[in-house]
Amino acid sequence: MAAPKGNQYAKGHGKGRPLIYDDDRLEEEAIALLEWVKVPDNLFLEDFAWDRGYSPKRISEFAKSNKDFSESLEQFKDRQVNKLLKLGLNRGYDPGFTRYTLPRVAKDRPEWRASWDQPEETKEAPPANIIINKIEK
Repeated sequence: MAAPKGNQYAKGHGKGRPLIYDDDRLEEEAIALLEWVKVPDNLFLEDFAWDRGYSPKRISEFAKSNKDFSESLEQFKDRQVNKLLKLGLNRGYDPGFTRYTLPRVAKDRPEWRASWDQPEETKEAPPANIIINKIEK
């Protein structure tokens, strides 16, 4: 079937989807992230993304494409860990909840991994040692 007339993308002349989050916009997002994390109740990155009108899955894409956003994201993670520790120590959050949450929130930081967390390199379950008792008749 031929391309519809008037569709510039079908003719091969288009440049694809327009870029909404260019470098200037991502620098604004980086500044907004650092301002957002200063509010005491703002703790989880997903909330920031939803408040700003995009999916939390886009955050890693933004960090890869813009250095300023990547640096702001690292500062956010430092502040987030700090807030969680203070809330857990001061009983603002249940310490058990904090102990469970820190390894998940700071998953790229090995010092917060719990003993039950599997290494990130292996996506498969570790090999199990199975003991089979042979029944003899």
